[in-house]
Formats: sequence, C-alpha cells, structure tokens
Amino acid sequence: MPKFPIVDSHVHLYDVKRFSYGWLASVPKLNRTYLLEDFDTARGAVVVDKIIFAEVAVDPGLHLGEAEFIQKLADQDPRICGIVAHLPLEKGTAIEPDIVALKKLRNLSGIRRLIETERNPAFCLEPQFIAALRLLPKYDLLCA
Repeated sequence: MPKFPIVDSHVHLYDVKRFSYGWLASVPKLNRTYLLEDFDTARGAVVVDKIIFAEVAVDPGLHLGEAEFIQKLADQDPRICGIVAHLPLEKGTAIEPDIVALKKLRNLSGIRRLIETERNPAFCLEPQFIAALRLLPKYDLLCA
C-alpha cells in the first residue's frame, strides 16, 4: 500500500432514486446508485484520504440539487473536500443566481460543463456561454 496521502480528484457519486441521469439508460452496468460505500468497496485496502466530487451529468434543472446532495454527504464524510458542480453555462448571465446558490456550499471547488457530449461542441464559443464564463472570476470560481 502507498505510504503517502492519496487524493482521488475525480469521483462520481450518484443516486438514481433521488435524481435522474438520462445518459445512464445507455450504460446498464452503471445504471445504479453509486455512493461512498460503493467507492469504499471499489478502493479495497487502499486508503483514500480526500475525494473531489465531479458532477455526473444529472438531467437538466437538477444541478443545484445534485450539488446540495453532495454537500450533505461531505458534511457527514470529511474525505469529500471538494465539489466540482455542473453549471449550464449556455444560459449566459441568467445563471448568476445558480452561481450564488452554489457558492453557499462549503465544499464548492469549481464548476464544470461537459462539452464532449454535445452534438455541436462549438456551442461553447457562443456569446451566451462566454458571458457566463466571464461571471466566474467575480465569484472566485474556476471552470474544470
């Protein structure tokens, strides 16, 4: 076993009973709840000291709930030291209230908006997307 602290910087935790993840329908092996107990089983004897949660492409409109759920898990398990939450940047400056809500989460580390799953990844070059990105420094946030 390693003799140094381990930080898993990209962990997906999700609860299919609590939230919907449309993409899971096409991945039957993953289409189940996966929480810290499952992570612990998968890591075996390797001690993981810290965990950074990465958003799991929850269905539209559920991103704040997902982040709040993970914060509750982090409040119970100090290994979750960071949350990289989803933010629909394509909505432009209209997402500012979502940023304000996310900033209330003690463990928020940054935001992420997947582009590789989009039919046209160039949508991230649209003015709305760029306007949303320009809001992030105001809230001391990074886009992962």
